[in-house]
Amino acid sequence: MLGCAVTSLQLDQSEVAIELCDQLLALNEDHLGAYQVKGEAYQKEGLLPEAKRVFEQALTRNEHEEAIYLKLIEICYLLTEYSEATYYLDQLVSLDGEQELANEWKNRLLEMGET
Repeated sequence: MLGCAVTSLQLDQSEVAIELCDQLLALNEDHLGAYQVKGEAYQKEGLLPEAKRVFEQALTRNEHEEAIYLKLIEICYLLTEYSEATYYLDQLVSLDGEQELANEWKNRLLEMGET
C-alpha cells in the first residue's frame, strides 16, 4: 500500500496518497514510511503546517530518524520558524548523522540571523 501512496504522490495525486497513508497508519501507527509520504504530500500541496504536524508525529514514533529531522528543518525554514528549525538542527547534529546536510542548514539559518 505504501508503494501505491508513493506512486500517487509522484502522479500529483496528493489526496490519494494521504488517504492511503491514513489507511496504513490505522493498521500500524508506527509505520514511518506512511508518515513520510503523508508529510511530503501535504508539503507538495503547500500545506506546510499540516506537513509539519505529520513529521512531528513521526518523531514521536522514531526520534532517531535523520530524514524526519531534515524534513522538519526544511518545513520550519519555509514557515520562517527559524528557532524551531535550529532546534531540530541541533537534534539532528546530536544524532551524529547527516553532518554535511546539517551544516548546510546551519549556514542557511545563520544567513537569516536567527541562530
